[in-house]
Amino acid sequence: MIMEKMKIYSDRNTFIELIVSDTGPSLSILRDGKKTKIGYDSSKTTSKWDQKILEFELEDKIKPPPKNGTLFIGSSSIRKWDLKKWFPEVITINRGFGGSHVTHTNRYLHRIAFPYKPDTIILYAGDNDLSVGKTPEALLLDIAWFIWKIKMSLPECHIKILSLKLSPQLAKLIPKIIKFNTYVKSLCDKSGDRVQFIDVFSKMLIGNHKPDSNYFNPDGLHLNDQGYNLWTDVISKVIKT
Repeated sequence: MIMEKMKIYSDRNTFIELIVSDTGPSLSILRDGKKTKIGYDSSKTTSKWDQKILEFELEDKIKPPPKNGTLFIGSSSIRKWDLKKWFPEVITINRGFGGSHVTHTNRYLHRIAFPYKPDTIILYAGDNDLSVGKTPEALLLDIAWFIWKIKMSLPECHIKILSLKLSPQLAKLIPKIIKFNTYVKSLCDKSGDRVQFIDVFSKMLIGNHKPDSNYFNPDGLHLNDQGYNLWTDVISKVIKT
C-alpha cells in the first residue's frame, strides 16, 4: 500500500519522486521522457563487516551504552571522530566502520542503532558509494531507507544527515556530490520535523567549488583536527547537551 509520495527534484529534463509504501521507499524517475523505477535491494549488501559488528556487540555487553544518547554512525569520517574529545558534554556513541556504504549501515541498524534507543542519530556516509560508481539517485534511495527504517523502529528519534564533503582526492566527483546533496536536502526538508539535513559541504570550499585542503589529512580524503573542529562546531548547534 502506498503511504506517501514526495517530489524530490525537478528540472527541464528530470522529475524524481519518492514513493513510500508499507514495505519501504522506492524512486520513480522521469528523465528525457523515459520513466524508470528504482527499488531497494537489500540482498546486494555484503557481510564483510560482520566481524566488526560482533566487536561492537561485545563492547556493548561489557559496557552497555547509555540510552537516549547521540549515536554517530556511518563510514570512516565517523569512525575517526574522537567524540569524547570533541563533545565532552554530550552522551555519544560511535558506531562508524571505515570503508562502509549506506547500505551496510542499513544492514546493521537493528544491531548497532536500535538497541541503544538514541535520542539522536547522526549519519555521514556516501562518498565511498559514489566513488565505486553508485549513482546519486540510487544513493538517495539508500538514505531514504535509512530514514524510513529508523522512523519505523524509533519514531521519537531525531535524524541528522550530514551532506557529503568534497575532499581533494574525490574532487572529480563534484557533479555527483552536488546532485546527491541537493536530493538529500530535499528529502530531509520533506520528512518531518525530526529529520534534518546538515550542510558541511559549502563550509569546506574555497573559490569555485574547490575543496579546502586545510581541513584534510595528507591523504586528501580524511579529516584532520581542523576539519573535525569545523564539523563539531556545526553539529554542536543542532544537538542537545
